[in-house]
Amino acid sequence: ETGDVDGDGREIVQNRNVNRSEIAGVEAAVSWQASDSLQFGFVSNYTFGEDQTGGQEFPGDRIPPLHGELSATYQHDSPWRFKSFVRFASAQNRLSPRDTRDNRIDPNGTPGWATLNFEVGYEAEQWSIQARAENVFDRSYRHHGSGVDATGHNLTAQFRLRF
Repeated sequence: ETGDVDGDGREIVQNRNVNRSEIAGVEAAVSWQASDSLQFGFVSNYTFGEDQTGGQEFPGDRIPPLHGELSATYQHDSPWRFKSFVRFASAQNRLSPRDTRDNRIDPNGTPGWATLNFEVGYEAEQWSIQARAENVFDRSYRHHGSGVDATGHNLTAQFRLRF
């Protein structure tokens, strides 16, 4: 039965559609071409959720906090493009009772975070190459409800060929 504990000490759960859930969200994006060479961008998402069961209301399960990205991109009459961006998420401490029992989520919530990232790219007619430095300051963080700590600072490279 739900609520029992198995031989390894894990809680037994059962998912059934018996609750009433209401989830609403908004995504906003703004892009500003400051000059022929410089563009700024901002995108953010916010979600709010409520569950009702047995006449009581609780926060929705694994609802992400406010999160998004702020960027600046420079490209001047050249196939080269340079971008700097900050990814962020606010703290999420509005947890459902199920979230507080989930060992992937701190019972006090998920702290907010921000990372600084850089990207350089070159685009030719049939191919492109891109290099990215992410989480430059090696910030320790976790996407709410994921159960996985994000990577530390890292470098990635990508090559694309179109034919």
